[in-house]
Amino acid sequence: MKTREANQLSIIRSIIHNYAFDEPLHFFLKKFFNRHRQMGSRDRKQAAALVFNYFRTEKMTGCSPDEKLAISNFLCVTKNSPLVDFCIQSFTPFNFDDLLLTQTEKINLVKKNYPGFSAGEIFPFNNEISEALDVNLFNRSFLVQPYAWIRIRSGMKTETLEEIKNNNLEFCAVHNDMHCIGFASGSKLTDLDSWKKGWFEIQDFSSQRVGSMFENVEANSKIWDCCSGSGGKSLLLKDLFPEVFLIASDHRKNILKNAEIRFRKAGIKNYQLYSLNLLNENDLSDSAWLKPDLFDCILLDAPCSGSGTWQRTPEMLTCFNENSIQHFSATQKKLIAAVRPFLKAGGRLIYVTCSVFRKENEEVISHSEENGFRLESSEWFKGYESRADTLFAARLIKT
Repeated sequence: MKTREANQLSIIRSIIHNYAFDEPLHFFLKKFFNRHRQMGSRDRKQAAALVFNYFRTEKMTGCSPDEKLAISNFLCVTKNSPLVDFCIQSFTPFNFDDLLLTQTEKINLVKKNYPGFSAGEIFPFNNEISEALDVNLFNRSFLVQPYAWIRIRSGMKTETLEEIKNNNLEFCAVHNDMHCIGFASGSKLTDLDSWKKGWFEIQDFSSQRVGSMFENVEANSKIWDCCSGSGGKSLLLKDLFPEVFLIASDHRKNILKNAEIRFRKAGIKNYQLYSLNLLNENDLSDSAWLKPDLFDCILLDAPCSGSGTWQRTPEMLTCFNENSIQHFSATQKKLIAAVRPFLKAGGRLIYVTCSVFRKENEEVISHSEENGFRLESSEWFKGYESRADTLFAARLIKT
């Protein structure tokens, strides 16, 4: 047994064994590596990648943890490394040269040797997925790490691209006349001066595409981003329509502080930020800035399961409770009802989730159509086709 690889494997086993699913995996890994400072940066990066890949197929039956680790990395990795090769040769019947096979060829090879594996069942909640999505492609997308995407702000493309070139960061994908660029996960984008100056935002490709739902917005429109988080879609909206008056709110004060920092860095003007819990009637009634029929458009980027983003957080495949879907759906319906009074008659509600579950999307829209809204349009942004997140968006008109 190779001593170095055996030691590395021992550390990975410890990570998997001690992870209790009580916090995001990347938080746990950061704490773990802080306690094991003898690990070099390359070893930390490699261990993290192998552990993330392990959870992509952790639900696979009939295999030991070591076999799952080897099989998952066999399916996910496309380049040889001593540790991956060691795991494959130690715990599977495959040869490390098989890493060069196509994804389909590797899937077929695993299926032949491990009857408990099915690429179409990597995602444990297929019965809840919207019929509009390709279940097989969505399942297979979990074997590939999504890109890190940026959105270059208007007027900043030349300078930003020049710095990216000077730092030898390679493009993996390009859209929107090179204003939307995908990079390999782990690219050090926040080290760039153009990031620090606010010339680009780190924002998923599908999130950027949500901007298409804001067509025909007029310059004097009043828009409310009512679950703004740290303001990613508010920033997109203000870049698309600088003259609109924007109010962004969220019940999490710390996240609003992050939003304010991002707005200032980007030079955004003509906006207001408020702390507000939409599900608290006292909060709504006590907010002097809230008036009936005030807004021309309301963006509800609703709290959701996040299942369309789990390629980035594959531990959710193991720890998510299916019963939570109904809870999210009920909350989303309450949120729509809560903001409706503040939307003008004929005004538009843009409803967005990063969930693939029909109960959080189509069923919520059907409920809204029965309660004071008319569906104007809806769209799935199928990130599994482009190494991005999968989002749903609908434009509803208040009747």
